[in-house]
Amino acid sequence: MAAQRLALRTDLWPHVTDAEIWNRKKEVGFVTIPRTLPLIMQIQDSLTKNMPVGGTYLDLWCRVYDEGFVRLDKPHEQALASGFTTQRGPGIWGSRLDLLEKHGFIALAPGAQGRRSFALIFNPYQVIQKKRPEIDPGFYNALVSQAMAIGSQWFAPSSQAGSPVLPSQQIASHTSTG
Repeated sequence: MAAQRLALRTDLWPHVTDAEIWNRKKEVGFVTIPRTLPLIMQIQDSLTKNMPVGGTYLDLWCRVYDEGFVRLDKPHEQALASGFTTQRGPGIWGSRLDLLEKHGFIALAPGAQGRRSFALIFNPYQVIQKKRPEIDPGFYNALVSQAMAIGSQWFAPSSQAGSPVLPSQQIASHTSTG
């Protein structure tokens, strides 16, 4: 597949060299994010009516390591990266963190920066499953469709309609005898 995509890129942009393309294997400072993140952010913003949290959530993902939590020790920088550029930016950013926590996407923990010193990022698919009744069906169905198209099993049909097939359930079903 990679060879086919490279061939297509070469056909579409024959004068562009590899040196002009961002290569995640050669550069530093990368994080793994869900391919469905744009839809996740749209769902979040729809839940927080006129108080968008998507930019704040994206910034958290861009700062997270494999342990799943982020230090919130640079509020001015993190507010700016989240799109809050005025003097009130850090306060607005903090209120968006509170909304993300209220809706279950993150958990905040206290520390040297006060009550918002750390943020733990929960699996957004699990959160969205729990909040499904509050989510616009168009957004939800688009997310499910895209997740399934990329091979995610979170929204695969199971014995309980509408429930995700959790990795622990998959392991149990493969190891059970009967």
